[in-house]
Amino acid sequence: MFVLLGAWSIYTMGWSWWHEMAPRVHAQQIARIAILSITEGNVDASAGTDIIGTATYQRRNGISTACYDPVVSSNIGVNDRIDFGLEPDGGNVRAFYMGIDPATQERVVFYRDNLGNARTLNATRGISDLSFERLVDATTNRISVRVTATVTRDIRGTRGVPYIISIVYTSVVYIRNI
Repeated sequence: MFVLLGAWSIYTMGWSWWHEMAPRVHAQQIARIAILSITEGNVDASAGTDIIGTATYQRRNGISTACYDPVVSSNIGVNDRIDFGLEPDGGNVRAFYMGIDPATQERVVFYRDNLGNARTLNATRGISDLSFERLVDATTNRISVRVTATVTRDIRGTRGVPYIISIVYTSVVYIRNI
């Protein structure tokens, strides 16, 4: 009897995790990757290079390395687009924004490089909301940007009625050269 109850308990815990926790973990991953991709960026050939010693290092394209005053505007919702520029650009020619992928009809974060080419950040498929807020410190006049990524999901698990989870990640980035 104890062996059967033990096996049933393991099965129930595994089923519960698969149907309730795995979607929550996936939602957290989408929000985390959206925040990291926007704030830190990834190594991008269009972002220029730094030469240190005998090695060449490519710059990252995140807003934490922006050199110009970023412009926050609306694309789909409220304040879901930021235009910024890196050192070699000469102005705010790059952007991160939320849009709808025409192929899958899912919400996704897009990155527009300095040549105007838009690329999807595929790991952000399923994001529910993205917002930017430009902040200015009154005493030092330092500019920062608050980035908030939200992923909302319906969870159908061991409960009889599905319930909604909402994962919200927020990060504040200080603009380095302004």
